[in-house]
Amino acid sequence: MTRLPYKLIALSLALACAGAAGPPPAGPTVELTTLTGRRVSGALVELSPDHASLKARGEQVRVPLAEVLELRTVRPRPAVPPDSRRPELTLTDGSRLYWTALHVSDRQLSVETSQLGKFSVPLTAVNSIRLAALDRQVVDAWKDLSAREVTQDMLVIAKGNVLDHLDGTVGTIDETSIHFVLDGEERTAKREKVFGIVYARRNADASKPVCELSTAGGDLLKAQTVALNAGQLKIAMLGAAQLVVPAEQVLSLDFSAGKVRYLSQLEPREVKYTPFFDQVWTYCRDRPRDGGTLRLGNKEYTRGLWIHSRTFLKYRLAGDYRRFQAVMGIDQAVAPLGNVHVVISGDGKTLRESDVRGSDPPQNLDLDVAGVRDLDILVDFGGDLDIADHLDLADAKVIK
Repeated sequence: MTRLPYKLIALSLALACAGAAGPPPAGPTVELTTLTGRRVSGALVELSPDHASLKARGEQVRVPLAEVLELRTVRPRPAVPPDSRRPELTLTDGSRLYWTALHVSDRQLSVETSQLGKFSVPLTAVNSIRLAALDRQVVDAWKDLSAREVTQDMLVIAKGNVLDHLDGTVGTIDETSIHFVLDGEERTAKREKVFGIVYARRNADASKPVCELSTAGGDLLKAQTVALNAGQLKIAMLGAAQLVVPAEQVLSLDFSAGKVRYLSQLEPREVKYTPFFDQVWTYCRDRPRDGGTLRLGNKEYTRGLWIHSRTFLKYRLAGDYRRFQAVMGIDQAVAPLGNVHVVISGDGKTLRESDVRGSDPPQNLDLDVAGVRDLDILVDFGGDLDIADHLDLADAKVIK
């Protein structure tokens, strides 16, 4: 038998292993949007601190991360809305997670989630823990309590439809009990009797995240770093928590970092409706009134405003933004019907005024709002009065 040289055997084995391994698995199919409005769809193959790479139509497209506005996954069906009955954890940077198990000891919080696994964060990074279901009777009270700047921890108790609280220092939390120091005395509360905990935010880490990651389960994660590895996203969060997010759980990665804000993310300072035949059609964010997605010109949009005539909206920009951009038209669900008169103003000065009909193609808006404090949007009745006055301001956003 002829013996092959050792180096040749080693080379053959290496080539065989390389061929068997194949290329690294691609990430989710995404739509990448840049600050200039460019859109690229394809499989996410690389994500690093410098750039994002997509495989689109057989070609590799590389975009510097500084130019990326958002990566939004293309899903076969919409995500299930988050269930407010689930316990919730919020961090001081605004991260929000729904948890299944939680334990506090030695100034560390250990948490487990159904989709993201287990991880730990220091208590200095924790804003609040909600233990009980959040119903409509107490939602506003809980939002108010969890947003307060407090010097002592608050142990929040539900009394019927009212939330009350005790001020002190929260200690360890196990499966059944919460240890609490009140007026210098140690107390123990049954965990099942406590609605939630709001922590005094002492020495909170003020570092800014590079992106916001939204999951199909309703979680919102503020990532300090994010990278794609073996088809999964690995992120580092506040307090050095390390998480692996399965690709099927990712909805979007928002890299705007405060430079871009969608109007659907902002609360208008003023909203006025003029009824149509005594029918008030309230404006909607990121969806039409009857559900589904915003559609203009055979294209679907996941962000934007749905506005029926006659509606007036005022947004405070405080002079912080340079451009207002949107795609404007009558929603495809009712086109070619619909006829509205649109006036967009900045501090009382008209920036755009036009009639919009369902038979018209979508209009691209790019308006100068430098120095503008208040942005006004009026969707007025058009020349033909009908109930199909469903205007979409798709991708409506302001850019710094």
